Amino acid sequence: MDTATGEEQLPASFLVTAEGARSQIRKAAGIDYLGFTYDEKFLVVSTQFPFEEVFDDLSWVNYVSDPDEWCVILRTEKIWRVLFPTRPENVEDEAYLLSDEFIQQRLHHLWDKEGAYDIGHRPQRSNFCSLCKDCSAKPTHGKHAVSKLWIIGINRM
Repeated sequence: MDTATGEEQLPASFLVTAEGARSQIRKAAGIDYLGFTYDEKFLVVSTQFPFEEVFDDLSWVNYVSDPDEWCVILRTEKIWRVLFPTRPENVEDEAYLLSDEFIQQRLHHLWDKEGAYDIGHRPQRSNFCSLCKDCSAKPTHGKHAVSKLWIIGINRM
């Protein structure tokens, strides 16, 4: 481990990281990654729009589905979050999917209100979430699988 005073080795029984599919620690340890990354990327958008005033019986966690698409509408203490699945094919697609135009279009498709939605944050590339089903090549190392909906940040504001 690199420290302010130089490189140090620390003995330990376990090493826990949360780096995901591109783990530098796993690569440095020579552990193969046998899992996969889902094709979908997810865009999470925050807004103060009062969805509870336009949808009957809206709860704090809502899964919305129709024949063409799905989304999740989640209430935190202060804002609503909406998760949309996307499938960008290239950098230009990612740029468009993060644009105000696309975000407004998606929110207006969910509820076509007058005027623009107030977006609680300006989405950037980091707002795309990729998910992987991780399976370490060494059975003595941890394995995990995550739900596609975990990334919405249910307990975050």
